[in-house]
Amino acid sequence: MKKVFGTIFFLMAMVAIAGSQERKVQSPEVVQRMKAEKISFISARLDLTTDEAQVFWPVYNEFERKKLELEKKRMELELKTNRKTELPGDEELKKINDEYIATFTEEARLMQDYNKQFLKVLSIQKTVKLYEFERKFRLHMLQEFRHREQSKSDRPAVRKGTDAP
Repeated sequence: MKKVFGTIFFLMAMVAIAGSQERKVQSPEVVQRMKAEKISFISARLDLTTDEAQVFWPVYNEFERKKLELEKKRMELELKTNRKTELPGDEELKKINDEYIATFTEEARLMQDYNKQFLKVLSIQKTVKLYEFERKFRLHMLQEFRHREQSKSDRPAVRKGTDAP
């Protein structure tokens, strides 16, 4: 599950970085693989005991789910203003802008609330390291994505019906 959340976050980050206005839905298999990879990545680095892991991961997964909901809401609001057609009127834009900014406030509150919960199940050292490892995981996934994209662009194009590039 951890990898799925990491994967979801990574995919959303990739979409934002690419500046794509078209949102691609990732297959459940890809999302699951990324969640599993994130869980493995963080678990190994935090060196969680079995007891810690049993208590921590359900709390963390709930946190990630709520954070993902906010990110999804934010992306939906962005799409309302990224149209190629005419933008909404000023009143509607102000409402969208206010809702958009509110998602960041909600995310900060969520972070504060769950930080308290993490501290109930992990030491302060592991809690601080958790945030570091989340960042490192995002960077790791970004590097993987860039490497895959670079590999794709390095391959010669093959036309259908021919053996040559």
